[in-house]
Amino acid sequence: MGLNSEDGFSLIELILVITIIGILISMVIPGINMNKFKIDSYARQIYSALVKARQIAIAEAEDCIIYLLPGNQLIIKKNGEGSYLELIEVEHDFTISCTRASKQLKFTPLGTAVAGTFIISDGFYTKNIIVAPNGFIRIE
Repeated sequence: MGLNSEDGFSLIELILVITIIGILISMVIPGINMNKFKIDSYARQIYSALVKARQIAIAEAEDCIIYLLPGNQLIIKKNGEGSYLELIEVEHDFTISCTRASKQLKFTPLGTAVAGTFIISDGFYTKNIIVAPNGFIRIE
């Protein structure tokens, strides 16, 4: 084992292995769906807003209504008021829909709800924010 030992890899072999690893990485990275993280974030935002709306309805003994507007916007209003309490805008890369034909959910002063589901999707990945009739909210 002197200085002229031929153990190890040649420069060509190292370059070839690094090139193959680079090609494999470039094939995997586009497969990571960044929209999934955004949809999860919007779902948590909507969940938090719904919890807040339920708390307001109970605390102020007044109906609190959540409207789905055109342009991927959700607003929360107290019944009979013109201004809204909160606005959530979802990027146009995603679709947001509601299972109720009226496109609105409502929390009553008792904490119960006119139930329904908000659905956020990019066509591949979907999150549902479900409001049960008893007022409980969950994300699926």
